[in-house]
This record gives sequence, C-alpha cells and structure tokens, in this order.
Amino acid sequence: LPATSVFYAVAASPDGSAVFVADFSGHEIRRVEVASGAVTTLAGSGTEGTADGVGDAAEFKNPCGIAISSDASALFVADHENHKIRRVEVATG
Repeated sequence: LPATSVFYAVAASPDGSAVFVADFSGHEIRRVEVASGAVTTLAGSGTEGTADGVGDAAEFKNPCGIAISSDASALFVADHENHKIRRVEVATG
C-alpha cells in the first residue's frame, strides 16, 4: 500500500491468513496475504462513486471502516461519503 497521511482501517481474517484494508483515498478494498505480503484489490474501481457490483465494478467514496463476519465470508465496509454500510463478499469481491 502506498505511503500516505490518510489512515487505513483494517480487519484480519479469523485464521490470520489475510488482512483486509479499507483504502480511504484509493476508494478500494484491498486484501493483503500475510504470508507473502501480496496485495490485491478485492473490490472497488479506484474511482469515487456509488455503484454496487462485484470486484472492480463496485465503487466507494472514502471507505473508512471495515469488519469481517465471524465465518469470514463477508466484509462490512463503512462507505463514508456515501453514508452507507456496504457488504463485500470475500470470495468474489
């Protein structure tokens, strides 16, 4: 993830294998594999917006909070500027 003065909210998978990041200024939800450090974009186009969708078809505007369900199947994202709580499926984005 790029160095920035903007904060990132994180949630760890229950098994500790992955960390999910709400990228506030990048308008994306990222997945970091703990073992390798590999970073991928799980959801978000990188452009501000309100679109629901899978993967890069989804749009966020300053996601600022994130939590993971107890079974690790879903993320709940506080989409700050859209004033919504958004659900992101871990398997598909």
